[in-house]
Amino acid sequence: MRTHGLLLTTLVGLTLAACSGVFSTQPVGREPVTLVAEEWEGTWTDSENFLEIRIVDADSGRLEAAWIERRDGDFELERVEVLVRREGGAIFGNSLQEPESGEGRESEEPRRYAFFRLTRDDGKILIWWPNVDAFKALVEAGTLPGEVTEGNDVELGPLEPEHLALLAGGASSGLWQWQEPGVLFRSGAR
Repeated sequence: MRTHGLLLTTLVGLTLAACSGVFSTQPVGREPVTLVAEEWEGTWTDSENFLEIRIVDADSGRLEAAWIERRDGDFELERVEVLVRREGGAIFGNSLQEPESGEGRESEEPRRYAFFRLTRDDGKILIWWPNVDAFKALVEAGTLPGEVTEGNDVELGPLEPEHLALLAGGASSGLWQWQEPGVLFRSGAR
């Protein structure tokens, strides 16, 4: 599943067709993180790709990430909005997924967010993806509200404070892929 574009793909909340993911009907984290331009804005890289980040609304924790994709020999600008939220000592990035729309099909699919844990410090952003199997087990046990879809995605329902506290837990929770963080470096700050 690890490809050079996976970090950017996950950061912006896109789902790879061959991989299952964890989603929520609401942004994870109750408190918006106030974003400071000097800490977040600029060009970031995962050593192979470049991503431009700008703040859309600092007080509500909204930023936009943009990058160039090559498709069929052409360059295309891709961009996504990320909501940065805090729950306890944990920080989460949330990206609203656009519903898949087909011909003649109304967009009645519920809103869902791809989410991940993150830290930003000293010219780098570390990102941890959800451990799909761990989330699946908690949903199936009734510990977290939600369902496992036919496509093997985990879709969390409304999260209460005790659910959010569980998601904000430390390394012992097993909910995050701590051993494989994604790393973005501010360009020129290595």
